[in-house]
Amino acid sequence: MRKRIHLAGLLAAWAYLLAACAPSAVTIKRARKVGYQVDFATVWNAVSAAVHERYARILVEDPARGRIRTDWHVVGESSAEVINAQGDMRPGAKVFRLFVEIEGEKGKAPWSISVDGEAAEYRPGMTLLSPYKHGDVDEPSWVTPRIDAIYLRVYKELERHAVGMPEREEITLERSISRWSHLPRDAARALAAVHEAASRGDPAALRPYMSSPFRSDAGELRADEVVPMWGADPSLLVPLVHALEGTCSQEGSDGVVRCTGGLASGKSGGTLALFRLVGGKWLLVAHVAL
Repeated sequence: MRKRIHLAGLLAAWAYLLAACAPSAVTIKRARKVGYQVDFATVWNAVSAAVHERYARILVEDPARGRIRTDWHVVGESSAEVINAQGDMRPGAKVFRLFVEIEGEKGKAPWSISVDGEAAEYRPGMTLLSPYKHGDVDEPSWVTPRIDAIYLRVYKELERHAVGMPEREEITLERSISRWSHLPRDAARALAAVHEAASRGDPAALRPYMSSPFRSDAGELRADEVVPMWGADPSLLVPLVHALEGTCSQEGSDGVVRCTGGLASGKSGGTLALFRLVGGKWLLVAHVAL
């Protein structure tokens, strides 16, 4: 009896210690909402370190744009258990990737951090991984804690520089379309959505904003043929991001927006993204090299 009581006491004490060490909901909420009143390099270094501590493979690490994106990482099992010698993934395997962006109003402090993550499952016969949407009943329970872990790690490092920020829901839309505020508002919304999806390396999210047929360097293809190509090599979306961050202008009155970017001192090597008003909706109709 004494042993049972003693064991129960130890378990209770262990549970208490775990609860005491775990961050409170208030701390997590604050870590998600604060900005940091300090130089960009300090914030970038803290964010980069937090990501590298947890994820070995980084696809995008761009301090000029304040963005980090990881590759897919297997969760809950080792890669050796999930991927065979031929490089094929076992059906049902769960993977996760992380996106981080640092922003400042007009490029100045305070710097806010946006962290998001996406879980997906490999299903046989699928060209792309099958992602889970946030809030779906079958989304893995570990998605939000993995996102929160980055917020908390950065907050722990930079808490002394933390300042209150406006509610993100109030400023997200205006901030996201501000780059294209000279264009019609619906066009700016479409460009912002395409920019966001391309920056995240998420071709599935691009599909609703693409025309079909779609003109690419591979020729005129169905949009459903282009999306798997981008999914197999997300780096193909980097020039699209550069085009949208370049010069965008509306041509004439026939509903065409032309974006060019990636040009070095007027030399070749740039990229063109063309949007057209189709059936009352702005769609990406072409993305080609110049």
